[in-house]
Amino acid sequence: MGEQIAEFILAIADSFKGTGVPGYVAFVQLSFLVLCLIGVTVGWRRKLEYVGTLSTMLKSVDGGLTSEVLSEINPFLLRKQGNHFVARQKRTWANFCESLVEMDGKGAKLSALVSPRDSLSRDGLHLGHGLWKHVPGLFVSTGLVLTFLGLIAALRESGHTILLAGDDPKLLQQSLSDLLKIASAKFIMSLTGLMASILLGFYLNYLDDRANKALAELNGLVESRVNLASPEMTLANILGVLRSAHGEPGGFKSQNSSRDT
Repeated sequence: MGEQIAEFILAIADSFKGTGVPGYVAFVQLSFLVLCLIGVTVGWRRKLEYVGTLSTMLKSVDGGLTSEVLSEINPFLLRKQGNHFVARQKRTWANFCESLVEMDGKGAKLSALVSPRDSLSRDGLHLGHGLWKHVPGLFVSTGLVLTFLGLIAALRESGHTILLAGDDPKLLQQSLSDLLKIASAKFIMSLTGLMASILLGFYLNYLDDRANKALAELNGLVESRVNLASPEMTLANILGVLRSAHGEPGGFKSQNSSRDT
């Protein structure tokens, strides 16, 4: 069983003979890098599009967020449209809106019991790169595996050449020279994979920085249009809800419950 596995690996390695193979592999790696950059950019724009829509809608709001304002803008913001990432973002925004309460009376600016930066976070709005963050490491790993396969093929081929050379010093010297030439060419695959990993990693970090700036702008707009409840107010609201559940007067109502009444 072990010999069959070894023969299978050696058969794969033999397909990497020749100095031209690393060039083809490097071309495939760079082509895949271009496709990855396009895919990351398209996905990032789709995820950030809804964040931009939220910021644009909030900029159009004069004053603070009230129940009436939310009832006007949320039908547009929460309409059923977009991919599954946008649907998750809409659920996050809907959950945040449901957590807003009217502490200063009906029609007043809503208060947030939880900081918008905690509710509308990167994880909450699903702004991460997902599986793309593992691709840079995949470039490096693939380059190393292909390089070692190429080195195995070069050593096998040079071994046969050295055996055929016998005691002829010129043939031995030529065989060793060919071995070094072929072996050095195999490292092109590792070098290309490493370069692709670095470029993609830098690009992902650049997109992360852009997403953080857009998210900071959104949270700043939300915080400027709602009141941030203190821990004491939050505890008082919880106590009021508990009293209301037992039929006692008092307590604040969320913006959804007050709208229903």
